[in-house]
Amino acid sequence: MSTIEKFNIVESRLVEIAKSVQGVQNVSVAEHQGVNVFPRVYVWVRRGRSQDLRVSGTKRQHRWTFEYVIETLSGDPRRSYEEAKRIHWSIYDAIMADRTLGIKEFTVFAYPSAEFERIEGRTGSGDYGHVWVQRVEVELEV
Repeated sequence: MSTIEKFNIVESRLVEIAKSVQGVQNVSVAEHQGVNVFPRVYVWVRRGRSQDLRVSGTKRQHRWTFEYVIETLSGDPRRSYEEAKRIHWSIYDAIMADRTLGIKEFTVFAYPSAEFERIEGRTGSGDYGHVWVQRVEVELEV
């Protein structure tokens, strides 16, 4: 299996996990589509690195960093915060329940919430929004 095929499987599985969270209205990959539906989740790959596993250089260990960007919006700031928090920890729990991401074709291991941060703001119309970013490290052999 090629490296891009493995990458696509990992990315697709991370999208499926976000879609499985109750109440999530929109999940997209790669670009910020600006769909005016909340809550929404973006799955973005941020960076990757690899290193040789053996002196022979025939195998490499890859570590890819993905981000779940969770966006909520509500007239009630507490509701927006609670929703962002619930989605974040639901994604975390789903990954922790199966750190292989359900992938059987090759060996993969995920580290959810390797880092996370939350940002809040207010729209011109008075709605309160929260953006919660969860970094997920995914390790595999290629």
